[in-house]
Amino acid sequence: MLLGAVAFLALVGVFGGPVAGLLSTGDDFQDPGAQSIAATERLEQAGGAEPSPTILALVRSGDSGAAQRVEAELAGVEGIARTALDTSGEGGAAYVAAFMAAGADREETAERVAEAFDGDRAVTLGGGQFTGVAIGEQVGSDLARAELLAFPILFLLSLLVFRGFVAALLPLGVGALTIMGTFLGLRLVNEATLLSIFALNLTIALGLGLAIDYTLFVVSRFREELAHGLEPRAAVTRTMRTAGRTVLFSALTVAAALLSLLVFPQRFLYSMGLAGGLAALIAMVVSLTALPAVLALMGHRIGVAAPRRERGFWQRWTRSVMRRPGLVAAATAAVLVVAGLPFLGANWVGVDASVLPASAAPRVVDDTLRTDFAGAGTPPVTVALAAGEERADEVAAYAQRLGALPGAAEVMPPRYLGDQTWQVDVRPAAPELAEASLALVDAVRATDAPGEALVGGQSARFVDQQAGLGDRLPIALAVLALTTLLLLFAMTGSVVLPVKALIMNLLTVCAAFGLLVLIF
Repeated sequence: MLLGAVAFLALVGVFGGPVAGLLSTGDDFQDPGAQSIAATERLEQAGGAEPSPTILALVRSGDSGAAQRVEAELAGVEGIARTALDTSGEGGAAYVAAFMAAGADREETAERVAEAFDGDRAVTLGGGQFTGVAIGEQVGSDLARAELLAFPILFLLSLLVFRGFVAALLPLGVGALTIMGTFLGLRLVNEATLLSIFALNLTIALGLGLAIDYTLFVVSRFREELAHGLEPRAAVTRTMRTAGRTVLFSALTVAAALLSLLVFPQRFLYSMGLAGGLAALIAMVVSLTALPAVLALMGHRIGVAAPRRERGFWQRWTRSVMRRPGLVAAATAAVLVVAGLPFLGANWVGVDASVLPASAAPRVVDDTLRTDFAGAGTPPVTVALAAGEERADEVAAYAQRLGALPGAAEVMPPRYLGDQTWQVDVRPAAPELAEASLALVDAVRATDAPGEALVGGQSARFVDQQAGLGDRLPIALAVLALTTLLLLFAMTGSVVLPVKALIMNLLTVCAAFGLLVLIF
């Protein structure tokens, strides 16, 4: 069994390790069926290019012709359909917006652009495509740093908890097998459907957490059985019938809860659900196979249960709680509810260049456009209007109505792209995710149009994202509650205990959300 576990670890290390470079770093937060996505697709099909620039080149140079040179080089890169130059920046700064051709490979095009300006200190590259790449690289480096920090700290904590060098290595071994096994599973699934790179964060956190939990369950019970006089193999058998059963139902419950995220269409969420479900199931398999094999071989070298006097505090604590269970439950629930109150003031935002360090090139470009170029940093609300070229007057009147809406700063002249499609850009007066800009999206969608009007742009995407989450959330909660109730009923045979568990989960999540808002 152990030889098989070692071989498995080597296998998943080779095939699962490179998964970070294969997962999606792009638009993972959108519903593919949302109106904003349909608007983008229609404009791309009609115009042959993406409606909004995905690559921005910030030019800082005393040479007046530098910006024109950069624009010419960008326009010549394969995969770029058209460019636009803005020289209105403070201090002589300029930027070039590059629009990718419809159907172009975004990553390959971005790589060609990066090669074209490699070593050019006057040019800083940003925009949505480079932001996604930078976020992916940041996640990868953060994961590596997290592993370097987490494993030594966890080993020291394991020494303290398990009180033995060999026993302290067990949760790290279970965690390594769980994480690398999940990486392999993610890579295999990624061959069929693209997954989000953010799934890796959950894999490591949950894999290590469950590894420690399950190892503690099993080792603690094994030591108790040894202390009762059982031989190691008999102690393993008794441990699997008790603590092993707990691990089984715990893992199934965790996996079912996380797999409820599969009901969401956003790649970010269903990737997290899949990663979490796989991590829980693999942690269960490792804890019920490799871990008891180690215990059977190591036997008494794992140690025995601590003397009763070392557990006196927990016995006294348990008795004090049980003397006043109603009071303790009410007080604890009240504290958790109070801790969750800040969540009522949560401020929801999207993922953009602002999540990167201030020194990152895409963040520099984004910050500069917002401060040095009037309104250039705010993406427009974009309308894909189905109307023929002969209806230019009606389209112009429609654009004028959009410009008069509350929250609209200006409307760009409508552009006929062909294929019975016009593009109308409405620039918000506030930042794209401000309440006024989100309200502008609803107002644009409610405005009478001379044809079918699909509204897109970053503000519209965020509106659709919130709507998509809200529509699917009741289904996800129902799946979570039902599976949790059924699994806990199957384990305990009680109707009351599963309901209590759901209430405890609700209070825990409430407090966690509240503390997140309070801290950040």
